[in-house]
Amino acid sequence: MSNPESPRVSKTPTSGGNTPIQSSATDGAREEISARAPGAIPTLPWMSFRVGERIVIRYRLPDGLHDALGEALEVAPTHVTVATRRGPVRVDARTMVTGKRVPPPVWECNCLEKVCGACMMVINGRAQQACCALIDNLTQPIRVQPARTFPVIRDLLIDRSVMFESLKRIHGWIEVDGTWGVKDAPIQNPYTAETCYELSHCMTCGCCLEACPNVGPQSDFIGPAPTAQTLLFNLHPLGKFDAPKRLNALMEKGGITSCGNSQNCERVCPKSIKLTQHLAQLNREVNKQALRNMFNH
Repeated sequence: MSNPESPRVSKTPTSGGNTPIQSSATDGAREEISARAPGAIPTLPWMSFRVGERIVIRYRLPDGLHDALGEALEVAPTHVTVATRRGPVRVDARTMVTGKRVPPPVWECNCLEKVCGACMMVINGRAQQACCALIDNLTQPIRVQPARTFPVIRDLLIDRSVMFESLKRIHGWIEVDGTWGVKDAPIQNPYTAETCYELSHCMTCGCCLEACPNVGPQSDFIGPAPTAQTLLFNLHPLGKFDAPKRLNALMEKGGITSCGNSQNCERVCPKSIKLTQHLAQLNREVNKQALRNMFNH
């Protein structure tokens, strides 16, 4: 018979006994994932993302859906960390809704030395060549947009074919009759050579059309660049013979009369062409041609 006042001795399990371990559900899930075979982890959709890739993940929080867009910093079975503009965002696997890779933006380039004009885009609200836009000289954060004047093919890639169609309209070429082999080529007028040299720098980039307020759906204006090229071909020793044809083309709808003289084109021209001065000279030539047409008929 035991003494009721004697202390009760509890049996402490030995080191070899089965002692239950208290663990949270999260720790159990992590142990379960880590205990799996290595081939089982890639079945998780987000495990296909690589660190450094640009991704977007949509996740659900109590206040609604959110998107984390940026570079993947960490990819784990339990979470993904994304470097967004607001800073690193850790997205828990239990809150993920969907996600995908984001391809880099598409844009056009060629010479990378401000010669071809292919990389024109709107950088911080100003139309310019991307190849010569130094990051140190731009206000942060840098915002790039496609030109509004031209149809957008994808991202920053635009279709500038309308400028080349305008050059066809103003007869933007020189007729050659094939006599170069029997006689010397005509000599350029030295008084107009400097003007022609300046106009020949135009690379059909489209900066002037993007900056011009008269170019767009509200107007048929062909733009400063194609209009100014008329003067270049009219000053050529052989091109001057087709000058009436070009000037008459500028009298039609969308010609030089649609120019509002805002002078934005000259401010953004990457070649510093004096477009305002040349358009004024061309306007005088068009008026003279209009008078000649009146009296010749």
